[in-house]
Amino acid sequence: MFLIRYASLCVLIAVAAGLSPSTHGSPRSAGTKVVLVVTSPNGARVGGAFVLFHVDKAGEIPASGRADVSANTASDGSTTSELAPGFYDLFVTGLALSPQCRKLLVEVGKPVRLAIQLNADPLVMRHLGDVF
Repeated sequence: MFLIRYASLCVLIAVAAGLSPSTHGSPRSAGTKVVLVVTSPNGARVGGAFVLFHVDKAGEIPASGRADVSANTASDGSTTSELAPGFYDLFVTGLALSPQCRKLLVEVGKPVRLAIQLNADPLVMRHLGDVF
């Protein structure tokens, strides 16, 4: 009887602390899924592009403990991240391509899917041509 009560108490404490018993003590994911696909002007997928979701604490009182998230796109030009709700500055760049920046709002329960097109950078093209 003592062991059953002890086990129930441990599960209750884990749930109250934001842990799921089925994940063996790892924190629950409270993030919203953000899928990003990076392409070139001709529609080709850009693998290896660098993606940064920089936290913008606008409107947060008190400020949350969110952290910046970075990733690289896979060979199919896509990347998926789980982000906490709030504003982010999205920065995307790739080899010899002009970077793009935009504001992003992530809301609870509203998955985000974005397509970003990166263009050839004029400075790189002027100095290296189309061979780099």
